[in-house]
Amino acid sequence: MKLGNFKSLLTILFFPENKSVTIKERVSRTTPLKIASEGLNVIKRIPTIQFLVLFMTTLAASTNTVTIFIQGYFNELNISTNSIGIIYGICTVLSALAAINSYHLTKLTLKTILIITTSMFFVGIICLLTEYIPLVIFGFFLIYLKLDFLEPSVYFFLNKYVKEEVRATVLSFFGTALNFVTLIMYPLYGIVGEQSGYKGMIFGMSILSIPLFIYLFIFYKKYKVGDSKTSISF
Repeated sequence: MKLGNFKSLLTILFFPENKSVTIKERVSRTTPLKIASEGLNVIKRIPTIQFLVLFMTTLAASTNTVTIFIQGYFNELNISTNSIGIIYGICTVLSALAAINSYHLTKLTLKTILIITTSMFFVGIICLLTEYIPLVIFGFFLIYLKLDFLEPSVYFFLNKYVKEEVRATVLSFFGTALNFVTLIMYPLYGIVGEQSGYKGMIFGMSILSIPLFIYLFIFYKKYKVGDSKTSISF
């Protein structure tokens, strides 16, 4: 037996296991249930996190709904399939540019981002309702791009206020909330669209979105979201 191997064997036989390392490894292995519980406690305790989850849900749901149903509205306005393809192609390029440059908005406050989001959405809705094709396309761009342009800024605040250990749990609550809202909105808008056409559906969409955005502003003002006093401390 080689001398090096013999020394290794003696070390294994006669020296005790380093328990401190083992204990540390056990402590670091936090169970998923504990992480989920801690994430839920963070959401319950911190109004800023509640606001961010609500904001991201409203932002994504209002954008996704328009994106899903807009092609039918384009067809209703007699926009050709080729033109629709070009519109989506341009939108994809603009979306990439918006996402790349969205980091500039991380310097803005949450209130400013909320105002920009609300303005882009409702101006876009008004443009869609005009049935004037250039304005309809512009309105679609506004609504579609607000998600790519503003969502990274919202995630920046999420990273700022939530520690890494529970961030995934908070995001999972966002995903659950978005799925729940989508489950309600899609069939509802489909029924409205079937009864009154796509223009009626878009109008109904704007009416139903108004309370959501109003609640966000009320929530922001009530809890002074983003103030140093409401920041998370662990």
